[in-house]
Amino acid sequence: MSPTTLAGNRSELIFFFLFFLACLALALFNSYPGNIHPDTAEVYMWSTLGFALIYSRHPPLLPWIVGGLNHLVPVNYVVLAALAAFNVRLAAYAVWRIACLTVGEARAPLVLAIYWLSPYTVWHAVKLDHNAILLSTWPLVVWAFLLSLRDPNWWRGLILGLASAAAIYAKYTSALLLVAAAVAAMVSPRRTTYFRTAAPYVALMTLILLVAPLAWAAYQDQSTVRFALKQAVPIGSLPTYMLAINLLRLLPVLAGFALLYYWIGSRQRESEQYLRELLILVLLPYALIVGANIGFGLRGSQAWPMPVFAFVPILLISLLRTPNADQLGLLYRASPYLLCLIPLVGVAMLTNSFRQSSHNIVEPTRELAAKAASIWWRAVHRPVDIVAGDQKIDVAASLALPDHPRAWLKFNHSYWWITPDLVDGAGVLAFCRETDEGCNAISRRLIRERNGWSCAIEARRSLFGMTGPLLRIRVYFVPPKIVEAEQTCTP
Repeated sequence: MSPTTLAGNRSELIFFFLFFLACLALALFNSYPGNIHPDTAEVYMWSTLGFALIYSRHPPLLPWIVGGLNHLVPVNYVVLAALAAFNVRLAAYAVWRIACLTVGEARAPLVLAIYWLSPYTVWHAVKLDHNAILLSTWPLVVWAFLLSLRDPNWWRGLILGLASAAAIYAKYTSALLLVAAAVAAMVSPRRTTYFRTAAPYVALMTLILLVAPLAWAAYQDQSTVRFALKQAVPIGSLPTYMLAINLLRLLPVLAGFALLYYWIGSRQRESEQYLRELLILVLLPYALIVGANIGFGLRGSQAWPMPVFAFVPILLISLLRTPNADQLGLLYRASPYLLCLIPLVGVAMLTNSFRQSSHNIVEPTRELAAKAASIWWRAVHRPVDIVAGDQKIDVAASLALPDHPRAWLKFNHSYWWITPDLVDGAGVLAFCRETDEGCNAISRRLIRERNGWSCAIEARRSLFGMTGPLLRIRVYFVPPKIVEAEQTCTP
């Protein structure tokens, strides 16, 4: 290996390590100290239930990852922030490798120069959920696909099949990316050679074998389908809203590209490969996502096509010429300072969210869970095993409380991890907001049946001299049937 290659590899490692640290700081600073988003807490709660194929609403890859990590180190908000940062870093690395294949290694740094400006690739992704995990799984599929086109050996097909299966296990919408990959393979200039090799067939068989158990489990449990269909809204409200939001959030990337265009200049007969395939892999999944939402009358989400926008910087940089050595040197020297902006922007985002009373930031869900658990311990003299009622508070309790209780989300009886025998033997700690009549009605019935009681508790948060709104809730204490509880509302 030449000294130039060694130096390049060392610079690459240093950059992506600094990128990881910047994203870790962003993940920690972008939320209230010690707090995480309810969607991430819900993933953690599922991860404590064992390695099932179906949990609720989503396939199991992310809970499996968190559950496996929990066997190595106790998972808390710092560990989850590090996992989110690693996911963003892995995604950026895969995009870097795709850029090297498509626009060349000399222009790949320009891709990363505007990649981090997109809210979809960094700012939203530090909230680890089933949309964010696609930010790494989709680029890995695209990278494996392009490598199999370039070098169609059977083991390239195996890697592509494994990556494709991982994407499906991450979220079912990944099937739309695989449809686009099949179309890209059929229109590729290399299609004749490609389909005469073992690579595409090994990839397909690997995918079928690995996804078959998940498909059978999903067929047996239709929770994901039912959940999606409940999101139906008037069809006419979707396309313009989604397109407008997506374009608005791409403005930072477009602004960064405009600066690079002014500085670098336009393309002049640059050598490029696989851009036709990449264009299909960007446009077709986006069109299929929007079309599926329109066709089924679903609510849709501006985050669903989030992984597609990871490839937009590559397509934009393909319009620029190759930078010279001085321009690349300046870019490398500036990169650490640019990365320092990421956590600083995270602090600004947190401050603005608190000032705007964003419920995920100002609502003291973790504090209320801890206060109620303290009352429970004094009265029952045993850990909390089941938390229920308000979904934001009970999933926060599942992560924040020492014994990590199971969450009975909205008292839904279809969740297999909550049974009548378990409720009788463990009891329930339920949280209800005053305006949630259904939650209060179910909780009052539970305390009447099991000699329980209720208390009103409240909490509020403060940040940098600002004070959030006071949140008052009613907590219902449903003790185990075999336990004589001391009814109290004092922590």
